[in-house]
Amino acid sequence: MKFFRDLKTDYLESRFSIHESFAEWFLKRKLGFWGVGKNSTGQKEFVFPPPHS
Repeated sequence: MKFFRDLKTDYLESRFSIHESFAEWFLKRKLGFWGVGKNSTGQKEFVFPPPHS
């Protein structure tokens, strides 16, 4: 249960705004997923943040 309590605390302290849902926060912050965008040919593709150097 400590894991979930820590996860909730992390969410409440680091979310972008009060309107950011837990699922959106979890995908962005914990999994590094930023959504689905369109590439130059108009097809959907996953968008990830640039890798850290």
